[in-house]
Amino acid sequence: LEEPKEEAIEAAKEAALGAGAADIFIVLCGGNSDAVYKVHRIRWYPVLGAWPPHPHRETDVLQSIIQQGVVMSSVPPVPPLHGRVKFVATKEDLDSALLEIRQVLETCPVLGLDVEYYSCPKPAGCGFVCLLQLATIERSYVLDALALREEMYGGLADLFLDPGVTKVGHGTSSDLRWLRADFHIFVVNLFDTYLAANTLGGYDGDGLKHLVGKHFGIALQKEYQRSDWRIRPLPAPMLEYAATDAHYLPHLYVRMASALSQQSRLADVLTAGHKACVSDAKPLVPLHLVFKD
Repeated sequence: LEEPKEEAIEAAKEAALGAGAADIFIVLCGGNSDAVYKVHRIRWYPVLGAWPPHPHRETDVLQSIIQQGVVMSSVPPVPPLHGRVKFVATKEDLDSALLEIRQVLETCPVLGLDVEYYSCPKPAGCGFVCLLQLATIERSYVLDALALREEMYGGLADLFLDPGVTKVGHGTSSDLRWLRADFHIFVVNLFDTYLAANTLGGYDGDGLKHLVGKHFGIALQKEYQRSDWRIRPLPAPMLEYAATDAHYLPHLYVRMASALSQQSRLADVLTAGHKACVSDAKPLVPLHLVFKD
């Protein structure tokens, strides 16, 4: 449909269902692009059983996190995003990226994280992670969670559980649940810039766009916020958009953690982040992956 109307789309859905189709995917492509994309589909089946508890729920790891709270004495400049984004889609690339990340974390143990996912219309809450964005103080990485689905836990579980590395996100409640539901990945030592902004006060808003604008004078663009993150190959503008939020998170941490420390409030934000990590909130949908195409 060159100019799809809602009525036509609904009619197409009804026709497909009537013909016995189990899955329906409608792809809308811009008329000014002749690119052809593959749309990945994930099939699921329900699995009974409780969600495993966070491995550090009953430990005293929070006290060590608060005691080691990283406050940098100098504020490094924010590097340009262009040329500093790596798209990671193979195990070899993942191993290489994690080696680079670990090397940077030795001197600045702060890691930005963000998640892009596909949410199915029905049942509500059903979906899957398509991209995982990680950023050190120097470089950003966009992980193809579709291609690397079988590698995500083995590659990332230990890093995300490392209490010596501060993970930085913005409004992370859904990101934590997606990581937990899709990959059984748990997070330790979380600094949420949304919580930090509300603790500090003095901002025009608590959205990431407001924080980046205030601290760096940069207007984040959000035109791809509701894109279909299943499509491959990922268009260059979507890749850069995906990397942008995570790119600024470590640098926001440096500035906001310093301000919180001056107010003796850093422990409050780290405590709230820890509570979010070990929360018993149910996964978005109690489903397990069967296969993808």
